Amino acid sequence: MIPLPEHIQKVHMIGICGTGMGALAQMLQQQGYQVQGSDEKAYPPMSDVLASKGITVLEGFCADNLDPQPDVVIVGNVVRVTNPEFVAVARSTIPFVSMSDAMLRLFMKGRPRFALCGTHGKTTTTALTAYMMDALGLNPGYFIGGVPGNFDSTARSGGTSAPFILEGDEYDTALFDKRPKMLAYHPHYAVITSVEYDHADIYPTEESVFLQFELLAGQLPDTGALILCSNRPELKRVAEFAGNTPVQWYGSGLDESTAAEHYLYADSIVSTPEHTSFTLYKQGKCICDVTMPMWGEYNVHNVLAALIMVEHAGGDIVAAAALLPGFKGIKRRQEIRAVVSGITLIDDFAHHPTAIEVTLAGLSRRYPDRRIIAAFDPRTNTSRRSVFQERFVESFRHANRVYISSPEDMWKIPEDDRIDLPALIESLNEHQIAAAACETVDDIVQAIAGIVHSGDIVVGLSNGGFGGFYNKMTAALEKKQAIA
Repeated sequence: MIPLPEHIQKVHMIGICGTGMGALAQMLQQQGYQVQGSDEKAYPPMSDVLASKGITVLEGFCADNLDPQPDVVIVGNVVRVTNPEFVAVARSTIPFVSMSDAMLRLFMKGRPRFALCGTHGKTTTTALTAYMMDALGLNPGYFIGGVPGNFDSTARSGGTSAPFILEGDEYDTALFDKRPKMLAYHPHYAVITSVEYDHADIYPTEESVFLQFELLAGQLPDTGALILCSNRPELKRVAEFAGNTPVQWYGSGLDESTAAEHYLYADSIVSTPEHTSFTLYKQGKCICDVTMPMWGEYNVHNVLAALIMVEHAGGDIVAAAALLPGFKGIKRRQEIRAVVSGITLIDDFAHHPTAIEVTLAGLSRRYPDRRIIAAFDPRTNTSRRSVFQERFVESFRHANRVYISSPEDMWKIPEDDRIDLPALIESLNEHQIAAAACETVDDIVQAIAGIVHSGDIVVGLSNGGFGGFYNKMTAALEKKQAIA
């Protein structure tokens, strides 16, 4: 472990616009550090958040960005060994650390740590937990990999001995530390929402992904807890690695005998365009009715996980559940970007097949009588691979129409491992889901604008900027409105 200076004033962050790095930048600034960073792919919402905080973001990577010399450099996990700034730092005497190491050493020593982990739902569940703990007066620190509606920043340090809530990512920590970030945080309490194959650029097989979560279960202290969703059968194998750490289950749609074995479960789930409601049971006993401003059964599960975490921090579950109507969500999670002539444009971060499926299912429950038109941007290493060729067909079953972009850099994926987009389009059409591939985002916008009408839901599915899809789509809808 590289020692840090006793007195740190100036911090430089390589890859500052990543969701985690951007959150850490805000927290450092809150603590009085002088923070700046560099990146070459800055897009909203993080770029807007950093700009609003007055944090300097230098465009591109260059050794000159280290002049004047910072006291410490934090290296994001997108940084490769050829990055000119990292090369310059490695050849200098400037101490450098990973994002996770900086978090642990500067903010979390001696505090109870709560990690929200899993392939899906981490960001929303982290924000839910932070919101309820904060509203209950627990003054938590938090680190959210997205922009929460209830706070003016994506991270804060909180009270010096208060709980610290973390989004526990399974992606690697840094080029010099290949542990998943969730392991590097050494949490006391951990939620695992789900485990599926993802991050194909660093995990060669599904087994290699499972190994990381099994290591997390085995790492937890006996005085902590492992909190798992019973609706995800793959988590039973993870529970076997918990040792003496207590395991608590949550879920929904359970029969009476099974439900009684759960710490929390939800029953009688009802969705309307305004909210979702359900009855909450704790260890088989009804404790309250819950109303939440999110949709989809997966969000019910996110709420259950967050409520258990709140109780471990000393909060009351019923009091916390009563706060849920005030939760304002996360940007890019079923976020309504515009409503034009009765057409609703929604932005969602979903990019893995399962995330796409549950997001579209949630929208279909929220808007049961409206047509759903999905625009998908396959930009991740996993979504561009053939491993999910058939799974993507199932994932779009709640959409009426699907438009898929054709990324220019698809060639980066080896041809024998690359998803076959024409075959995917053909399969979707064979399953009565009208689908088309489009060369550019402008082509997608034009295609949707040509067929959309009042009452339709248009949802963009991407974990990136999607080539300005949302602004372009809004402009096209407004133009269509003006002509009509």
